[in-house]
Amino acid sequence: MLKIATLPVVLIAAVALGLGYLGLLPGVSSVFGSDKPRDLGIRVGEADLASGRAKSGMSFVELPPTTSPVGSIRHSGQVAVSQTFTDRELTALARASRWIYNPFQDVQIKIGNDGSMEASGILRVDRLNGYAQATGVSSEVVKAVMERLQILPNSAPPFYIRLTGSVVDNRVSGDILQLEIGRLTVPSNLISENKGAIISFLNDKITKIQGLSVKSATLTNGAVRFEGTLPAVEATVRQ
Repeated sequence: MLKIATLPVVLIAAVALGLGYLGLLPGVSSVFGSDKPRDLGIRVGEADLASGRAKSGMSFVELPPTTSPVGSIRHSGQVAVSQTFTDRELTALARASRWIYNPFQDVQIKIGNDGSMEASGILRVDRLNGYAQATGVSSEVVKAVMERLQILPNSAPPFYIRLTGSVVDNRVSGDILQLEIGRLTVPSNLISENKGAIISFLNDKITKIQGLSVKSATLTNGAVRFEGTLPAVEATVRQ
């Protein structure tokens, strides 16, 4: 999931893990039969990936396959970025990630003209343990997520999220308007009651990514306007 040039994907991943850890997604095993993500109508090609990578200023290198999960994704250096990324570019970047523990598959990102963002895809539960080790999440948290979501180790439910938000000086603000795992919609009151904890979780994740500093990131007119810095290099063990 940690394709740093695609800040919304980082936020989606943090939201999903945060909600799971807070116990907001019970009983989703009953809907795992719905295994296809929502189609948001975003179609991408090589040109979208090339332009997204050029705007990010990042380089992507491969680590040896024998690298441990803890070191399977590394960031170094820093590059200043002042760019507008379209939702097609963000989708292409997210789909291009070949990190072995990336838990998000078949991602689509759609940004509306009203400052909202939608994202859909498949959650690869079998990769969560490796993701957690690589990003510093404890085994206890992983166990809590698995128990509270009542999911099987090899399941792969679709997800959908619609939100509004922005980031200023590494601080997140916004609201989750809709969240689905499988075809189960999480009640809005459960999300609102835990908004503070979710925001704290997101802020913590942003500050722990080496080379990432967000002066501002805003959703507008089908794109994300990003001002700040990104890691110069992302190194990963690949699938």
